[in-house]
Amino acid sequence: QKYDENAAKAVSSTLRDLGYVEDRGASCVVECAGMFKSQHDTGKNLKTIVVFPMIKGADDDSNSVSNGLGDMSLKGGGGGQSLLEEGSPKEMIAMSSSMNTFQRMIQNKCPSWSQK
Repeated sequence: QKYDENAAKAVSSTLRDLGYVEDRGASCVVECAGMFKSQHDTGKNLKTIVVFPMIKGADDDSNSVSNGLGDMSLKGGGGGQSLLEEGSPKEMIAMSSSMNTFQRMIQNKCPSWSQK
């Protein structure tokens, strides 16, 4: 299935209208919150837009990174309907603030080469 050639332009302009900034060097760090970047995999002819969500607390003070991510949340989040069923194991994992839960999940779902 092919998308319209103008799909990337439409998504990019909508993100700009919402206050996001395009940055081709953006990555998964707190400082890149509120940015997006376009990528083109020429081998697969696949275009993607990677969005780094705006985070409350990320720019409130310079010590927010050293204080940890515990006091941060997605800007504008929390008002919409959840994509996961309330109380389901998937929601419990997604909403867990414990890194131990995530690490146990990875060990269970991603066996190492020697475990296969």
